[in-house]
Amino acid sequence: MKTSIKKNSTQTFDVAIDILKNGGVVAIPTETFYGLGCSAFDQDAIKKIFCIKDRQKDKPLPIIASDQIMVREICHDISEIATELMKRFWPGPLTLVLKGKKDLPHGIVDGMGRVAVRVSSHPFCLALTKELSCPVTATSANKSNTSSCITAAQVSIQLNGLIPLIIDGGETRGGLASTIIDCSGYELRFIRHGALYTKIKNEFNVC
Repeated sequence: MKTSIKKNSTQTFDVAIDILKNGGVVAIPTETFYGLGCSAFDQDAIKKIFCIKDRQKDKPLPIIASDQIMVREICHDISEIATELMKRFWPGPLTLVLKGKKDLPHGIVDGMGRVAVRVSSHPFCLALTKELSCPVTATSANKSNTSSCITAAQVSIQLNGLIPLIIDGGETRGGLASTIIDCSGYELRFIRHGALYTKIKNEFNVC
């Protein structure tokens, strides 16, 4: 497979949408690192990402939604405090683990039926999910157990020949990955401290 690196543009956006609608995978810029995106409802495309990354099969992929409405279409029993976290920190680097509705593809739900989802603050991610009318995967665009990428060139070094397209959105800010909080039970619990740990710990009662 030939991998193309294309600058973020209207034309490139249309190419990415076409690839995703046809079961493909693209590398996309996010507010932290570059991610591997495919339709979160396409089981075959999800399998491709696991193969591309050499990712363990028991590690579900996180996903990006366009807004709270889309999140509520795929998740249920969302608590009041989870809703407050959404209002306060979305769009942004906060991933919430929520109870997923039935019949979601294997690979984005864990053994307890939970989904890890966020709303990205990156304009490209927002536009992509809105145009597709469904969430996209948001795992980092690199081989498992290697460094996450902040440039399209870094993605190419690791994944050249494995994906058809890398969207060059310039250098992402890197730093800490998104904070992950389990909101599926009675008590909130940090799974990964991440970028918003201090702010959330100071404002919410999270263990």
